[in-house]
Amino acid sequence: MTHEPSPPPPGRDPWQPPAPSAQQPEPAGPPRRQRGGKRRMPPHDVITAYQVWLIIILLGALAIPFRVARMAQDLDTLTEQILEQAEQQSSDIELTLEQARILSWVAIGLLALVMLLLLGIILLAARALLRGKQWGRVGLSAFAIVLVILAIPVFFAGRGEGIIMFFDSGISLVQAVFGVGALIAMHRAESTRYFLGEDSNG
Repeated sequence: MTHEPSPPPPGRDPWQPPAPSAQQPEPAGPPRRQRGGKRRMPPHDVITAYQVWLIIILLGALAIPFRVARMAQDLDTLTEQILEQAEQQSSDIELTLEQARILSWVAIGLLALVMLLLLGIILLAARALLRGKQWGRVGLSAFAIVLVILAIPVFFAGRGEGIIMFFDSGISLVQAVFGVGALIAMHRAESTRYFLGEDSNG
């Protein structure tokens, strides 16, 4: 016994395929995260601290040539120290004055690279600070304290030691002042709520 197909509803072409359902069943599994979800905006104090750290990084980049020049002025002293250390460590090593001078320039170059690397780490921590990462705030707080500690002997040091020393000391003092400002901004109540994941409005 054969079943005859049911007649199409009135007003519909019998040769037209049926329209797909408007609602497709959702696949099984965990719900997908919406793209472009609302992101927490950092408060004004955190943005200000981030901008201050960018200024500190810029000042640090400007200070590197002055510090390299200061070390180059003391190249003879550094060369003598390398010769003395080589003689104390091993009597078999015969280091000439020219070789010690080359090693002094290498040490100065490596120190400049270390300073650039340190500025990169500070920039990375500042970006983490803007995203509300607690480790960024902790690391930058520690570095701000170091800036203040290093600026204390510079503040009480004598002036008139050359233009290079003047600019280097001035940059260190300005960095310390900005570091204190950033430290205060990072630890205000609104900033603390942001790093704890709380709503800044309450």
